[in-house]
Amino acid sequence: MWEIQPFSRSDKFIELLGRHTADEIRAGLHVIEERGVSDKETFVADVLDLFQPILDLFVTHPQEFEIIQRDIFLARGGFTPINEILSYGMYKGGIHIHLAPSITIEDKIELIKSGLCELAKRVEADDKIKEISATSWIVEKYPRVMRSLGFDNFEGVDEATRHRYYEHEKRPIAKATMTREKLLTMYGTDISNRENKPRS
Repeated sequence: MWEIQPFSRSDKFIELLGRHTADEIRAGLHVIEERGVSDKETFVADVLDLFQPILDLFVTHPQEFEIIQRDIFLARGGFTPINEILSYGMYKGGIHIHLAPSITIEDKIELIKSGLCELAKRVEADDKIKEISATSWIVEKYPRVMRSLGFDNFEGVDEATRHRYYEHEKRPIAKATMTREKLLTMYGTDISNRENKPRS
């Protein structure tokens, strides 16, 4: 239920939903919280009834709703956006990439590849970055796609990491990595042409 809170702080979401409707949902949630869960069926019915305007938005304005989801995703993670769906964060010696919600976006693979090309420019300028990693349910479910993008070294996620970063994700999660050298070979400056260029 409380996952509505990030949306309630989004000006775009409030504008799309309507301030009056947003205030009604907040007030309704407060009433439900004060009342507590005495009857599960009544509780579920009341929450679904409150959230119906949001569900309607998801159906009638899917692209706008997804843009709001992406904004919230970036803000909560503190990630740096590269394009519509690809973003990244830094850790010691590496970069972890993230895919924002993108159900309504076509040509996802092309966007990911173009994003990796842009990421390669940033990695090329920073010798401290030795590894690029991706951790999500997508890695677990689509290993063939991840391998085609250059990722390998697949491994599971321990419970401590899952609880800390993926508490609300119920699907299986895996991690995959790519070396700096592989990223630059696949997506960076055309090293082979540069190396084979005749010297003056």
